[in-house]
Amino acid sequence: MGGKGRVPRSASVTAGAAPVRDARHRRARRLARVRWMSLAFAAGSTCFLLGPAPGYLQLVGPQADAITFFVGSVLFTVGGALQVWLAAPNRRPLARHLLNAASIPKR
Repeated sequence: MGGKGRVPRSASVTAGAAPVRDARHRRARRLARVRWMSLAFAAGSTCFLLGPAPGYLQLVGPQADAITFFVGSVLFTVGGALQVWLAAPNRRPLARHLLNAASIPKR
């Protein structure tokens, strides 16, 4: 295993490898959040599509129909919350934005 001239794996890792690995990890986590957001929106939309469908109320009854809409609203809200969470790092703080707007000279 440790033949002549082989460098141990830990010694062959360069100083720049850790930031690259961290960046890949952050990107993978972001993609996972995007997938969850997409799934929440899709499932919520499916509930909203199914709830008013002709015959669904007669098939499942009014209580199950109401539960379908409730679950759809929760899923859609979760999708919206995830979307805000994903977009938040790219936004400037409101106070800084207002200060920048106030510093523009009026003509």
